[in-house]
Amino acid sequence: MAEAAPVLFVGASENEPIQLSGPPRRLAGQVRMRNPRQLSLVLRDAAFSDRSGRLVHMPERYTFAPIVLRPAEERAVPLVIGIDPNTPPGEYRVDLDVMGQVRPAVLNVAETVALRVEPKRIVVMSDLARPWRTLMVVTNEGNVPLPINPVADVDLRDDVANVRDLRGVIAPLLADVSRNLEDFVAVLLAVLPPQGPVVGRLSVRTHGAPLELAPGHSAKLELEITLPQELPPNGRCRGRVPVLTKDLEFIVISPAGSARDEPPRAVARQQPAGGHTHRPAGKSSGRRKKEGGRR
Repeated sequence: MAEAAPVLFVGASENEPIQLSGPPRRLAGQVRMRNPRQLSLVLRDAAFSDRSGRLVHMPERYTFAPIVLRPAEERAVPLVIGIDPNTPPGEYRVDLDVMGQVRPAVLNVAETVALRVEPKRIVVMSDLARPWRTLMVVTNEGNVPLPINPVADVDLRDDVANVRDLRGVIAPLLADVSRNLEDFVAVLLAVLPPQGPVVGRLSVRTHGAPLELAPGHSAKLELEITLPQELPPNGRCRGRVPVLTKDLEFIVISPAGSARDEPPRAVARQQPAGGHTHRPAGKSSGRRKKEGGRR
């Protein structure tokens, strides 16, 4: 008498493949199985073999959280496997082996667009006389080629203008607000804009021609950044620009103010010597003329 198989596939004939679908790192599906024995069985892993030979670095076995099948129990067994993340989208036929029972399976690999940008934030500290140069590294972590176009110019918004300008607005409003948290929040939402005003445009130039980045590859981009002529002195501005699925952020620390931005007392010291005595003398002379006229 032939010994019963350790487990039996249910609901899938030998010619009906089991479907696993998703991105390469997480292909998920399920298979229904039954335990024909009188003892409990513990499923811990499954084996896959590639029929086409198109899959790269595919492990022979995949372990998963133990699943207990009691005697005569039938249940759906979830399967989640991961293959090389750069595997192109498409259909791949494999064989699935669970405790010696083999069935055909199809891996439906979905398209994945995944770009890594380093650094994610570029801090620019420079004067207006010369451009700022830096390097950006982009890596294609998906499974389709990605076009990398030149980085566009960036609108800069004052990062601290709201704090400076709204202090005088918020203070008197809060004086008339009760201590209720909802009223407090309502006042803030009414006066706080979503972001600061645009104060300039950052000129960004990418050296080199546009490129197409293959899955699993990286490239360096040289950026030349030129500050706008007018920026709030001793301030901080912020701007974002999309790079495919990611955002590249620029933070600009603006240079110190020029001589025309200095306080009035600095200008007063530059007046000719004796300048402070002309006004009193003028007033005294004016009084004498008036007195002379009355006489």
